[in-house]
Amino acid sequence: MRRGTLHAWLELMRLSNAPTVVSNVLAGAAAGASLRPAGEGLPVWAAGQVLLGALLCYWAGMILNDAFDARVDAAERPSRPIPSGRVALARARAAGVAMLAVGTALLAFAGMPADGSGGIVGSATFPWAVLLGSCVLAYDVLHLQLPGASGLVAGCRALVVVIAALAVSPAAPWPVVAWVALPLLAYVLCVGIAARDEVVGLRGPARVVASALPVLAAVAPVGVRWMAGIEPPAEPWSMPLTVACIALAASTAFLGLRAARAGRVPVAVGRWLGAIPAADAAVCLALGRPGLAAACACAWVAAALLRRRIAAS
Repeated sequence: MRRGTLHAWLELMRLSNAPTVVSNVLAGAAAGASLRPAGEGLPVWAAGQVLLGALLCYWAGMILNDAFDARVDAAERPSRPIPSGRVALARARAAGVAMLAVGTALLAFAGMPADGSGGIVGSATFPWAVLLGSCVLAYDVLHLQLPGASGLVAGCRALVVVIAALAVSPAAPWPVVAWVALPLLAYVLCVGIAARDEVVGLRGPARVVASALPVLAAVAPVGVRWMAGIEPPAEPWSMPLTVACIALAASTAFLGLRAARAGRVPVAVGRWLGAIPAADAAVCLALGRPGLAAACACAWVAAALLRRRIAAS
């Protein structure tokens, strides 16, 4: 594969946003294991399976999004990989469908018992994986006709958290999982509403919605920190680091708001999404998982570096 062709595929997949999916999986895993002793390890195989499945589903959604938008992009954004001819439409469709099928299957199997008892339908993650795959496909097919389609994207992000939590612990504490998943859903929904017009910038209600994003970026970590039944980490450095990660998430979202107000909405979308790993790092710290928090911090750096080479929107 030539370098130009590879870059076109990475652009089609929105590779710069992939680290935010990684951090969502890690935050979900931390939420699922939140009632375990902090020093107890996580089931690496299950977490890795969710990670790969979530990435494949995300990339499939991005590829199929452009495949369904090919005719519109030919008129409005002819430089995109498909209308520019750098990626063939038929290949994009085939790759997207294959990735979605494999990714959904990986997520569906992630919660199965090690001995396979109970069958796939007995897996804790099975119904949620099917719902996630359905939401991805529904968004790609309907987003041009359905005004509220951005809610499907937000729902997919929340479902990733739920699936990761159930994969590492079928008895995951739902209040904690909800504190991670629901603010993420609200945040991504607000990003979708604010980014609806990528050409002329924010207008009307979208400006108001976007102004709430820096605050929303801090909601999940703050809520998780004081959840009933969760013992706060004993390490003295935990609280300052958690606050630092919350501040980093909020400031990154604020930079996105400034870019949007200047009319650079595609840049703003990248920054808004780039705030997610910092918030996820704070969640992991609040739940006593500094190792996962460090991985989320690395995801924040990776997203920032990738945005310099590959557009996030």
